[in-house]
Amino acid sequence: MDLIADCRESLSKYICEYPKNYLGDFPEGDYCIYCRSRDSECLEQSNYECILEVLKEVDDEVYGFRVNHFLVGWIEYVIVPFDSKEETLVKAVEILNALDQYCVYNEEHYAKLEQEKAQEIWENCYDVKERIAYIRENECQFDFTSFKELMENVRGKCFSAYANELIG
Repeated sequence: MDLIADCRESLSKYICEYPKNYLGDFPEGDYCIYCRSRDSECLEQSNYECILEVLKEVDDEVYGFRVNHFLVGWIEYVIVPFDSKEETLVKAVEILNALDQYCVYNEEHYAKLEQEKAQEIWENCYDVKERIAYIRENECQFDFTSFKELMENVRGKCFSAYANELIG
C-alpha cells in the first residue's frame, strides 16, 4: 500500500457522516479530526485550537466547521477534506496517534488556558472573604514572594496557585 492509502485507512473511522435530526450543510465524506462544543473544558478547547492551527499551517484547505444544535448550543469540528494532499493526511494521522498516547496535544497552550480560566473564576466568582479563606485552606499552593503579591491575589488581580485545583 502507498502512504496515502495507509493514511486513509487510519482516518476511515473519522469520516463525517450526515447526523440524524440535523438540517443544513455538513462536510459529509471529509474527515472530522477533532471537535469541541460550547461546554468544552480547557483541554478540549486547547486541543481544538492547536490542532486546527497546526493542520492549517500544513494545508489551508483544512478548516473549522460549526453547527448549531438546540441542546448543546454549537459544535465545531476540525475538518480535513477527503482529497487533501499527502502531507496533510500524514499530519492528521500523527496528531490522532499522539492523542491516543496522551490526551493533551500542547501542554504549554493547555496550561495557559487553564491559568486564564482560573484567573477569570478567581476574579469574578470569589469575593475578598472567599479568596482569603481559599488562600488559608490551600496555603501550600501559594508561594508569595512579597506582601504586594499576596494583596494582588486577595484583591483578585492575579491567581498564583494551581489553576487545575481551582477550576477542577
